[in-house]
Amino acid sequence: MSRISELKTWVEARNVKTDSVDKTKSLNSIKADALRVSGFVSDYWSAAQDRPGLENAGLGLSKDILASIDYEVAALDYIREGYINQLQLDADKQGMLDRGEHLLFEFETFLDWYIVSSDSDVWDERIEETQTSHPDTDMDSLDDLAHTLFDYAELTKEILACEKEVGGISLKTVEEAMTVVSKLVDLNSSPIPVSDEAKELLTLKFQLVAILQKDIEKVRKAAHFVFRHHPKILGKVASTFLSTQKVTAYRVNKIKKLFSKERKKTIPMRFLPRY
Repeated sequence: MSRISELKTWVEARNVKTDSVDKTKSLNSIKADALRVSGFVSDYWSAAQDRPGLENAGLGLSKDILASIDYEVAALDYIREGYINQLQLDADKQGMLDRGEHLLFEFETFLDWYIVSSDSDVWDERIEETQTSHPDTDMDSLDDLAHTLFDYAELTKEILACEKEVGGISLKTVEEAMTVVSKLVDLNSSPIPVSDEAKELLTLKFQLVAILQKDIEKVRKAAHFVFRHHPKILGKVASTFLSTQKVTAYRVNKIKKLFSKERKKTIPMRFLPRY
């Protein structure tokens, strides 16, 4: 049995629907979450003298979930490699695709961090518009990746005009991204045929992502129960990615605080602005 056939059989046995996939997360973000959760399971599975362990969760949670998460991450890497091979990308195209995805991930995480770290809400609407217009940032097409990367880089450039550099993200990073965008557009001038096999791999990828996200969430829910009296430990398994829903909630809360502060008095909730 081939590796792809094996994966298809394994995915079908899990019976997870792809409509459960959070498409606001890029594949890089999901894999980063998975590695964080996997490390947490390894470190906190067994109980210690001063704390419980995930082994105390009960209700059928097994340490086998660690092997499942690692298997799913490895499978996603294998499928991506197979998909690129199906597209018959040459080394130049593959290199640009990899670099473009890396830079996009850099800008995604920067903008998420900027939203919650800045006291100003000047950029909130623009950031939200950019995130909403590109809901699936795991780009499988050179043209889509170029378009998305350009929008994220352009917005980051405007923000960095004031901030100069934040955590290694600077105008030089933006310049590199624009160069990559130009090359992606040039490379895409030669249409890349998508075979039936490549389409099947994309379907399998989304199925695996759905399974991985479900396993990640299962571990986090178990951790919230087991370590409910250990907030510092819980912080180690929390996602570093801010979902669109959480970001929106943060914006609303920030606006309410500013609204109340301007009037220098406590305002009943029913009189606060609704968004």
